[in-house]
Amino acid sequence: MLEKDEISVVHMVLLVGEIAIKNNYYIVELSDGWRSVYFEVKFETSFKLDKNSMTNNQLLYSLLKSKKLYSGQKIHISGMKVLRRESGHTINMGEETEERVYVEVSYNSISRAKWDEKLGLSRTKYILKNLISLRNNGGIIPMIDVFIIKKYKILEKGTGIIK
Repeated sequence: MLEKDEISVVHMVLLVGEIAIKNNYYIVELSDGWRSVYFEVKFETSFKLDKNSMTNNQLLYSLLKSKKLYSGQKIHISGMKVLRRESGHTINMGEETEERVYVEVSYNSISRAKWDEKLGLSRTKYILKNLISLRNNGGIIPMIDVFIIKKYKILEKGTGIIK
């Protein structure tokens, strides 16, 4: 995804790079060691303390504000959507221009990674989440881990037609 040869919804382990503040937004850099993508989180001045009624932006803002998402941390992430590409950022004293890719990140699609995990594409296809860690407005849910306690027999098989 970072080199435009992969779809953006794949499960990756990325490093949180620089977290900058610009025009009432946190701009967070995510990197696989070679390329970087960025996502924006708008400042939230007032929001409810109930995490189930918060928006995706408010949930991400609370992660940044409480330092649960910080520079130097490795995270599992999937379900990123490319929002826009910006070009014209010069690097190496004007020899080369860098294209910045901005993505949309969902709260439900992020989890912490171990410090020794390899950066880049992950071997597992999805991030497993349990129901307790999910939020209503937290965005895309990659995969839910559910245990079936009891299975009931089918008592009556309906035709699907309501009269």
